Amino acid sequence: MNVVIDHGWTMEMWRPVVREFIDLLQAHALSATLKQYALDPDAGTVSPPPPTEPESDARELGIFITDGLGSLWQHGKAHDLLCTWAARQPLGVVHLLPRTLWDSSGIRATRQSFKASTPGQTNTDLQVETQEGISTTFCPVPTLELNQEDLEAWGRLVVQGARTILYCILAEPDATLPAQRPDDALAHQPSVTQQTDRDVRTEALQRLELFRTSASREAQFLANALSVLPLNIAVMHRTQESLLPRHGPELFSELFIAQLIHPVVAHERLRRIDRVTFDFAPGVREELVSGLNQQWTGDLFTATAVFLDEDLGIPFVSTWRHLIESPSGIALEEITDVSVPFLRVELTVLEALSGPYRSRARRLREALAHHEQSSLAATPSSTAP
Repeated sequence: MNVVIDHGWTMEMWRPVVREFIDLLQAHALSATLKQYALDPDAGTVSPPPPTEPESDARELGIFITDGLGSLWQHGKAHDLLCTWAARQPLGVVHLLPRTLWDSSGIRATRQSFKASTPGQTNTDLQVETQEGISTTFCPVPTLELNQEDLEAWGRLVVQGARTILYCILAEPDATLPAQRPDDALAHQPSVTQQTDRDVRTEALQRLELFRTSASREAQFLANALSVLPLNIAVMHRTQESLLPRHGPELFSELFIAQLIHPVVAHERLRRIDRVTFDFAPGVREELVSGLNQQWTGDLFTATAVFLDEDLGIPFVSTWRHLIESPSGIALEEITDVSVPFLRVELTVLEALSGPYRSRARRLREALAHHEQSSLAATPSSTAP
């Protein structure tokens, strides 16, 4: 069995789910060996490079695992890759998002009826009851939710050749499809160059308005909770598991689709638990926090402070556990380049709580501004040659 795992940054939240699925495949011994490949959704490459010719006459299953949010899935850019793999083995795509969110990803899948003349046929040999107007040059790739029903249906098609109804990508070589949103919108931090405070707030309110009209109630609740906290993968997972234990990473996908949250470090550093690695789009955190219940905000901030200190070992937030109950009795934390992203979250929370927290917020704001000015002054200015 060949398993190709999407390694886009949005997939970081799905790593535990993917690992559990891989373990399940190996436990059931669906094939003698399970080979894993990494898909770069920006470059459109798979590593290590798969063999150009089958290593044996036995036909192996192939599975792509993705959330469909990387740039490769926009404009049909993945079609060539899917067609290449599907021409030499039965291939399926496991879409990690629930089907209700598929239209918000870059994957377009339609419901089709399949039949195979013999078991184990490649996708190019599958018989599909096409609708009028669909090209006959496509390669059908069954697209599955990660659930028993879809996996069993695909299994019947592959093993028995039985007539099966499934969603599928109608992949065409050199296909170009209309984009559902701008290319790479999820891959880059929003720019605030030359934006006024009013511009930033207007854009933040527009993002939130769209989010609130389309996102699930649970995703909106999670966004509110995360707005109180410094964000990295450990904090984000813990918050979701504590507050919404019956849900999974699909809630984070809703935040990514709405472009509320984005990475602020390079991909290879996203798994660090001692740094802030994600943040809200400019102005969004402030708008969310300002509308929250103050008691709930303080309790959540304090509980996360204990987690940051005791579980993640971040020393410069150790005073946060007492901050809500005694804002004037605790000295300001040391301001360094590492602590600044954490302290900016503290400042946002203090300003939203206001009242007895106003004085500390003012002192922290001034200290952060002084640190920023000192850092700029210490940066060597570039000179023309």
